[in-house]
Amino acid sequence: MMNRPEDSAPGMATVVELLGPLIDDRGSFTRTLAEVAAGEGVVLRPGALDQVGGGATAWALATLLEGHGRSDLAEGAEELARRVQREWEGMARSGLHRPAPGSAITWPSLRTGGAVLVLFGGEPDLARALLEDAGLGGETRLEVGGSGPEGLPRPDAIRRWMVRHHLAPGDVRALVRSPAAVLAAAAAGCGAVIGVGITEAAAETLPVTAMATDLAAALASG
Repeated sequence: MMNRPEDSAPGMATVVELLGPLIDDRGSFTRTLAEVAAGEGVVLRPGALDQVGGGATAWALATLLEGHGRSDLAEGAEELARRVQREWEGMARSGLHRPAPGSAITWPSLRTGGAVLVLFGGEPDLARALLEDAGLGGETRLEVGGSGPEGLPRPDAIRRWMVRHHLAPGDVRALVRSPAAVLAAAAAGCGAVIGVGITEAAAETLPVTAMATDLAAALASG
């Protein structure tokens, strides 16, 4: 169920990326993609997974396979994606996920401090299951989205959320880690784009307004 604009509590609105700032998935999502590709005889090049971070599963697999010269396998990406999805759904209830540093103490206040969009390219129910598994709670009213059909974070999708909640872009802060999420938040006009857990080298090439080591530090910085 989506939050209605009138449901939003007063306070600064926030776009927060699920994997990284909120949940420490220990690389389990990306590792599963790599394992499925390896099962088809494709060994991914270093850095390849970074290029599809946050994207929908089928799109990510098709992109990876085509990029490694296996367009023949890319045609079966939907079936491979279903295999990955089953693995992810199992992991979401495995008890293996943990809150990212700083998120356990800040998430409750963040949820009640204003409108919140959890940025995630997968199914909302999967996001809620991951939050529940990490001990952060998976409220059914939690709004999950901000991505396009291919699952990548998109500025127009973030702007639509802003419109639904009658938000001025400058009044929205983004707490994001992946390059795709940083770029989408900046293009959407978020007043603050805080790179959570990114390196200084990454910050030099991305349009972040600040850096933070974890979610608690990001919220402390405003």
